[in-house]
Amino acid sequence: MGTARPDYPLDDLLVLHGEDQVRAMGNLARYRMLGVLADRAATLSGLAEALGIRKGSADHHLRVLAAAGLVRPVRTRTVRGGTERYWGRTARSFEVAPDNPAYHDRALLLRTVAQELEAAAGAADPSLTVARFRLRPEDYRLLGERLADLVAEFQGRTDPAGDPVTISVALFRTARRGGTDVPDDSAEDTEHGIADDITDGIPDGIPDGNVGGAG
Repeated sequence: MGTARPDYPLDDLLVLHGEDQVRAMGNLARYRMLGVLADRAATLSGLAEALGIRKGSADHHLRVLAAAGLVRPVRTRTVRGGTERYWGRTARSFEVAPDNPAYHDRALLLRTVAQELEAAAGAADPSLTVARFRLRPEDYRLLGERLADLVAEFQGRTDPAGDPVTISVALFRTARRGGTDVPDDSAEDTEHGIADDITDGIPDGIPDGNVGGAG
């Protein structure tokens, strides 16, 4: 199939050094807007229609993305009464730089993806796998490289006629047990009506394992 690109020129990668760039992506509407522009350039009206939102809201989100340097006008078209601008992404992929002040807030992007996953649950066949295991440093690096290669392989098989697909990869060293950085969410559980006896019959000290599911 080859590597499909949108109908306008753009860079392969943009490294994000600004906190505002990460914040701009941490919104579901803007995340979806970037998804639309990954396929083709679009006007403000076209983006509003594609996302099912009001034109005024689309204009706001487009301005935020433009101010963060994530989108730009890629061409114009003369229409009755003025000039219409078509917008596109500045790069196919975005990567948060280690020196970005929001580097440790990258989970904000995962929360946005989680919202997208929740929205897709009733209309598709999303899958979710969470795994915990222990790796030596060299194997940790190898896993990261293989995941990156796998994503790049299928990104290169993009078909304009295919279904839009999202993959989110988060590989990280888990916080050690007993550390002070693990929050106590018991009060939140009580607030949401989760029963205190939900763990009855479950032994203490359950070992690390895998949690997987498909909906």
